[in-house]
Amino acid sequence: MKAWRRCGRYLLSFTVCALLAACLCAAAYGAVSGGNCGMGEDENAAQWSYDSTTKTLTISGYGKMGNFSYFTSGSISSSAPWFGKDITTVKIDGVTYVGAAAFAGLTQLSSVTISDSVTWIGSNAFDSSGLTEIIIPDSVEIIEEA
Repeated sequence: MKAWRRCGRYLLSFTVCALLAACLCAAAYGAVSGGNCGMGEDENAAQWSYDSTTKTLTISGYGKMGNFSYFTSGSISSSAPWFGKDITTVKIDGVTYVGAAAFAGLTQLSSVTISDSVTWIGSNAFDSSGLTEIIIPDSVEIIEEA
């Protein structure tokens, strides 16, 4: 009986150490979250991922990003799934359309990289963000007005 208790204690200690190690690894590498952000027939073609360690939001895939709602009455709110995350950098690669209000209200945003695949930027895409400068590639043919 004592042997079983000792074995149980070791097993419990091992389990606690393994869980602690897993939590520490997750904290060290940061949490990555993401999902779909496309629209129309290709709604699964455009993807987003957020790395909390680098504070980078990456939009990738192909086709068009979806459009998002953005509200500023009283407090800022957005329907974009990444809204509210601490984002300083956005990388857009592969998609052809940047959705309306996609990055609106991201007040910590300081850097955006837009690939040559983008041909159209929706209205208010960067409204009320922290951007002070942005380089639009020559491939962009349409920038919608607010």
